[in-house]
Amino acid sequence: MKTARGILTLIVTVSLAFLVSSSPVFGAAKQIQIKCGVPGALSELYVQGMLTISEAVKAEGAKQGYDITMQVFPNSSLGGGSQQAELELLQAGAIQMVNYSSANFAAFEPKISIISMPFLFADFDDAYKFYSSPFVEEITAGLDQKGMKVLGMFTRGFRQLTNSKRPVRTVNDVKGLKVRVMNSPLYVSIFDALDAKAVPMSFSEVYTGLQLGTIDGQENSADTTKSTKVYEVQKYMTLWNYSTDSSVIAVSTKWWNGLDAQAKTIITTAVKNEEKRQYTLVRQKEDEALASLKGSLKVDTLEPGEQAKLREATKKVWDKYESVFGKDLIDRVQKFTKK
Repeated sequence: MKTARGILTLIVTVSLAFLVSSSPVFGAAKQIQIKCGVPGALSELYVQGMLTISEAVKAEGAKQGYDITMQVFPNSSLGGGSQQAELELLQAGAIQMVNYSSANFAAFEPKISIISMPFLFADFDDAYKFYSSPFVEEITAGLDQKGMKVLGMFTRGFRQLTNSKRPVRTVNDVKGLKVRVMNSPLYVSIFDALDAKAVPMSFSEVYTGLQLGTIDGQENSADTTKSTKVYEVQKYMTLWNYSTDSSVIAVSTKWWNGLDAQAKTIITTAVKNEEKRQYTLVRQKEDEALASLKGSLKVDTLEPGEQAKLREATKKVWDKYESVFGKDLIDRVQKFTKK
């Protein structure tokens, strides 16, 4: 009897020991290290969003037996200050995550540029509806084969026009203006279609370029125009919502494929929750910036009917990019956004 009791005690003891050692509550947590590169400063809204994600995966991971440490590195510092180098590190799996403009990813998957096509979205609601749709997976699918997987997109402010020459209220007012644009063939094509002179230029050179008259104007969100103090060397601003881009959260496919399903869910959930929060914060930030800019710039909106004329003038850009996106995708996206 004693022997049987002793054997039973031994079995229970071994079983409990096994449960304790194999349980994530009692055993060592699964370690996950994430280095996340971003091109902006820590103070920027979308970068703050990545810090929020870092806190969320840390907290939720701890509840589920993971020790997830996510570090956010600003100013493309992981790539030595080069945005291109940082994206190449992501492809190679040397870093795990980035948050970059959709324009940066266009070199790897041109279809993502459809987000920035002229006058596609009427407002923030329109853009957010698209970012929450199956179209995102469709236009980013090609990135998987390039070593990058998109987990989500943050809404960004619409690009509004500022200049030092004249108020822009009609399609004719844009003609002849020297406007700084990103080094992107798409943005050059848009301003060429409007008979303006597009000047691709690094943003770090914009303030001086405006001071010296090398360029007459620039196009950026209200918040960017305010925070970089571009308004100090501009006189006019036009609210026209002509284009936008998104902050794309992407991970290394090589690294992502090595995670278990539970870890992927923790990270994806944190990204999606912040995606929703950013939508609200960006709208609020743009409203605040615009209210402030009205004290420094003459802010105009387009005259009635002019937005339709601008759409017609930039239709040739859509025609040009039909070979990139395909007519079927263009038709479905335009129908979806009711344009």
